[in-house]
Amino acid sequence: LDITINGNGYTISGENKYRIFNITAGDVVLNNITFTNGAADVGGAIYAESDANDINLIINNSNFIDNNVTIVGGAVAVVASNNALTYAIDASLFENNIAINNSTGSYTAAGGAVYSNGKTEGTITNSVFNKNGAAIDNYYQNGGAIKLEFGGKLTVSDSAFTENTAGQVGGAIT
Repeated sequence: LDITINGNGYTISGENKYRIFNITAGDVVLNNITFTNGAADVGGAIYAESDANDINLIINNSNFIDNNVTIVGGAVAVVASNNALTYAIDASLFENNIAINNSTGSYTAAGGAVYSNGKTEGTITNSVFNKNGAAIDNYYQNGGAIKLEFGGKLTVSDSAFTENTAGQVGGAIT
């Protein structure tokens, strides 16, 4: 399934109850959309997992504001389980997104704005990460803005990181 959505500045809200997009296959292009108040355990606004199919995710000129998760990827989580997953984010704003876990279990809270796991390959250009965070009561918290884990590759250029926080390491990127 291949799809392009031109949002023309439209705002989509998860009402602090729901993830906005779940992507499992294909070429997905998202242009000029504001994603706000998405909520989930992983990927508050967007969760892409290449379990059975390849995924190519492109996000342009979009805003991710006030999204939250209880584990990882406050705004966006990309996970390459079995197949290829590539992503590109350009000219986008990530603001006030958070990964926060108040559980007594051994879960992590990481990637306040973006979480990338597995054999993902990504690029982020011309984007702003402001006031994103990762926090937890009892375990660890890394990557206030971006958390890259388990073999993923990411190139970030011409982007700004301001006032992002993590409880342990990588206020901006880890």
